[in-house]
Amino acid sequence: MTTESPTDISRVITPVVLGEPRTSRDVSPLVGVHGEVLADVQGAPRLLAQSVLRRVRQSADGEPPPAKVLAHAGELFATETLEGQSPQQYVTSVAYSAGLPITFAWDACQGLRSVLGDIERLNRRDFPGPAESAGSRTEWLPAGRVFAHVASLGKAPGPNAEWLRALSLGYSIVMRPGLRDPFTARRLVAALLAAGVPGHQLTLLPGEDEMAHGLVRDADRAALFGSEEKVRPWRANKNVDVHGVGRSKLVIDHLPDEADLDFLAESIAAEGGIRCDCTSVVLTTEDPAEVAEILAERLAALPPGPVPDPAARLPLIAAAAADGTRKQLFGLAEGLTDHSTPRYGGDPLVAHADSSHTVRPTVLSTRDGDHPTVGTELVYPFVVVAPWNYQDGVTHLRDSLALTFLTDPERTAPLLRRAAAEPSIRQVFVGRVPPWRPHPDVPDHTLAALLVEPKKVVGRVTA
Repeated sequence: MTTESPTDISRVITPVVLGEPRTSRDVSPLVGVHGEVLADVQGAPRLLAQSVLRRVRQSADGEPPPAKVLAHAGELFATETLEGQSPQQYVTSVAYSAGLPITFAWDACQGLRSVLGDIERLNRRDFPGPAESAGSRTEWLPAGRVFAHVASLGKAPGPNAEWLRALSLGYSIVMRPGLRDPFTARRLVAALLAAGVPGHQLTLLPGEDEMAHGLVRDADRAALFGSEEKVRPWRANKNVDVHGVGRSKLVIDHLPDEADLDFLAESIAAEGGIRCDCTSVVLTTEDPAEVAEILAERLAALPPGPVPDPAARLPLIAAAAADGTRKQLFGLAEGLTDHSTPRYGGDPLVAHADSSHTVRPTVLSTRDGDHPTVGTELVYPFVVVAPWNYQDGVTHLRDSLALTFLTDPERTAPLLRRAAAEPSIRQVFVGRVPPWRPHPDVPDHTLAALLVEPKKVVGRVTA
């Protein structure tokens, strides 16, 4: 693994309209956490986006690219120079732009390569096969022709996998890349085109939120990633897969042992703590302060290195954001016990020679399970430990993307059934099962509900 010098990777990112690059006068510099310009991003005006979406719909034919083509694109994406950009330059750009340790950026690159290389098996796993009965045949087919993918901040490459899955079913893709990571979507488009995917299936439109939300509104199906404020208006729309704050929680009914601590630390700080399925609330039947103190000690050991440091495991921000981040963290700790900042000499940030700052983990505790800070989710490792007991039931467990139980199995069994039946809890994990890792044999029912629908043929069915 190598890292390019950040001074040698500045580039221009243009819109791509039905496979063809387009220029725009709307240019915004993208500055990395080291304070240097990484790219000039050309945005697509709202009126252009509207006309482009009409063209995309007119040309959409619903033909899925062959799996071999997608697998080849994955290899090109991860290993070849595309549009003058090497894999090393790409990963370095993402790391400095999104504030990721270089190791995490490389891992994300390989993750997308794996998705493209394994697309046939993933589709067989996630989407129901045809079912035949006397005189009829039911098939699960794409629910539309145009898929919009909109990332707000875009601090991780991984979410691009969702539009790749839609493309593999034959959707034509229109995307607004993340403001912090336009590099991944642009490179994926280049790889897919080079591998032979028809241009009319790929459109990339950097730009403002108003333009992007128009794409979500007018597409047949869409995925939207962003803050709760940005995604809230779309939560009731069943045609939109909304990815807002996760408020993922973990329940533990004993003092954590070493194995529990390893799992807890990773559940909070996996991939730098930027994932929405990273734990932001720990609910315990034990003394919250005692659990928080043990956890803070473990998390404080995570190395706070700069972007190129292969040992680094924590996210980074620009110097311009440092004071605001400190103020935010100190404000959230008001009225709670801060178990982390005193361990850092009073400063949760670490400054590096390139002017970037690492944000170290914050662990707070409270004896009030209803404190407004409980459930706060940030884009770096942040967790509140709060009290809980079995009599509370699911009251404090609701509104969770991922809910994990490290509890007595027999005592928890009735609660597990209630948690699984609670509509605001998306996923339930029992034991030290990591929500942040892929589970190869577990179907993604959310993706199936979004992208495909049953079509029935009744009568004489021969094939």
